[in-house]
Amino acid sequence: MNLQNEVAHRRSLFEQKVRISRGKDCWEWIGAKGARGAGTFGLGELGGVRSAHVAAWVLYRDPTYDPSLPYTFNHLCGNNGCVNPDHLLVMGSAGIANPQDVVAYLAHRHPPARSHLLAAIEELPSFVGG
Repeated sequence: MNLQNEVAHRRSLFEQKVRISRGKDCWEWIGAKGARGAGTFGLGELGGVRSAHVAAWVLYRDPTYDPSLPYTFNHLCGNNGCVNPDHLLVMGSAGIANPQDVVAYLAHRHPPARSHLLAAIEELPSFVGG
């Protein structure tokens, strides 16, 4: 299966395990959970079984992301059960956030400033790691 087809197939499976509440931007994980209560999801050829947060990132933000990298994800919404990729911020081992992600999230949360913030993303450095 090619990358595009695999992503589409996995997205359809992923979306069956998410509840999106009306009036809220969070995507609540209702699928399988590991021993510590974190959601788990099988990415198949895209990376095996991973946390639901990593799966959301791979499926909606970067299908070429290597899930074995030592990065973590912070929930900008403050809801640890949320797997909305727009609410996830990739963090390096030193706790450094990707500036492009921060600005993209702010643009999402503040529509009046959206066009200016999205234009600013082009000027920011890309995340290399922490």
